[in-house]
Amino acid sequence: MMLKSNLSRFSRTVVVALSLMSTGAVCTVALAADAPGVVAPVSWTTSISDALRASQHQGKDTLVWFSGSGWNTVSDAVEPFLMDQGFVESLSGKYVLVRADFPRAATGQSEVDPQYAQWAERLNVSSLPAIVVLDSRGVPYAEISDRAIEPASYLRSVQSLVQKKADRDAAFIRASKLTGVERARALDEGMTFVAPFAGGWYDEVMLSIVECDTDNSAGLKQKYQPLVSQAMIDKVIQHEVYPMLDRSEFAGVIDRLSKLIDDVHPSVEQKQLLIAFKAQVAYSNKDTPLALKWLNEAQALDPSSKAVARIVKAKEQILEGTPPAE
Repeated sequence: MMLKSNLSRFSRTVVVALSLMSTGAVCTVALAADAPGVVAPVSWTTSISDALRASQHQGKDTLVWFSGSGWNTVSDAVEPFLMDQGFVESLSGKYVLVRADFPRAATGQSEVDPQYAQWAERLNVSSLPAIVVLDSRGVPYAEISDRAIEPASYLRSVQSLVQKKADRDAAFIRASKLTGVERARALDEGMTFVAPFAGGWYDEVMLSIVECDTDNSAGLKQKYQPLVSQAMIDKVIQHEVYPMLDRSEFAGVIDRLSKLIDDVHPSVEQKQLLIAFKAQVAYSNKDTPLALKWLNEAQALDPSSKAVARIVKAKEQILEGTPPAE
């Protein structure tokens, strides 16, 4: 269900390979009175952004339930349990509950809130159903994506998630009192509890680990440097490179990518993808010889890497004379 960015002017082959770089209404307002003296039952809301704001205001965590009603058999199997009023009430004291459903339309295209796909991508949701829990700051810390869980066991599984946040926070608090490699080790321990959400959510923590293990004596700089580099790459691509591409500033894009390679200490595969991105931009700028030169350079860095298949495909398209996408 993850939806990737679609760049209109550039070949999906290379750009998607880069990965460089990745309000709804309330169903039933909790505790709202339908009539004097009558309190409506607590239920799932449908706006993730509204739920996150309520979470921050109320000091609660946010529990997001991603489902696919009407077509996903596991989603349909767990729905009666998750919609059960007793289940909902047992969680509503600790969580703001929000459901992001991707239903099957009776006819035509389903009307799905665009934020659902955006959040599914941001939270690395790749299958349904899935539950992700975020703290009151909107930072994710736990998930349930095991399709083998018995529906009746969901309450116990959800209740166990809060321990991950407690373990994360305890490690980070301990790290705040340490320095050097010991601080790096404590931060690394905290990261083990939130590993699925490392990239994009815990970038400052990972950068601190790299800085505290400067000589890699604990092996943590080597572990986290690629993740830190990827976070920096993503930020530059999203906020600097894409806007320049929209303005067809091809020379500026190539210069910025070259500087990015020099600045972020990319892994070999990251460097291959950045060079391949430069090649794609050169080809879009109608400089085929330079594009092929850079693709060959990228391939030669590590002919056995996962990126090579996409690089070879890009070269084949250029040699066949396929024009750059407009």
